[in-house]
Amino acid sequence: MKYLSKFLSIVAIASLVAGTFSSLASATLVYANNGLQTSASPSTGTLAAGESMDVTFSDPSGTTDAVADLCLVNGVDVTGTFANVSPGLYKATYTVGAGDTARAAGMVPIDCTLHQAVSIHVTAFDDGNTVAIDPVPSAGGDTGGAGTTTPPTSGDSGTGTTTPPAMTTNGDASQNGGLTASAVPNTGTLTVGQSLDVRFGDPSGTTDAAADTCLVNGVETKDTFANVSPGLYKVTYTVGSGD
Repeated sequence: MKYLSKFLSIVAIASLVAGTFSSLASATLVYANNGLQTSASPSTGTLAAGESMDVTFSDPSGTTDAVADLCLVNGVDVTGTFANVSPGLYKATYTVGAGDTARAAGMVPIDCTLHQAVSIHVTAFDDGNTVAIDPVPSAGGDTGGAGTTTPPTSGDSGTGTTTPPAMTTNGDASQNGGLTASAVPNTGTLTVGQSLDVRFGDPSGTTDAAADTCLVNGVETKDTFANVSPGLYKVTYTVGSGD
């Protein structure tokens, strides 16, 4: 009986030790390598105001219940968009605002603290993405005018092409009461039926501005004026055959 008692005591101690290590393992190995793989989608290109980027967090251990304590992308709080997509995959969505900081390719900062059983502090992307941020692109070009129309060539039944002028303010907020103006697309030639979006960026983040009149290439576009997001408005000019 004495030997059996000692054997049982040893088994009990071994079980206690094993249980302790098992508990520690479950607390520290929730995330493989004590970290997540973080990537951006899209992974290339330049985002303007109103456009979005998904930030994905990949957890090889397959968890589904991690939460974000705080998640900043380009200094903007996106915590409220954090969600589990599938086992081991989470994402947050960053939408560029008109007043957000412009960033060079591959330089968008991230600062997110996530936790499940342990906390993980994410401060860099792992995918080598080259995403850039340019909230209100420069309009470029001339200082306004009537635009130019190229008639169809002899024997051509087409309607020719129209090249609208650049914005009068040329993207300079000092010339337009603090607003910036830009054209999308900002290169190329538009033909009849094609459209140009003119964006107005207001760094103060308003949402209730109105257009009394808005002429693009001499065409009234005020009825298309709309608020896209805080601090961002746009109108749409569509090239007509007589422009």
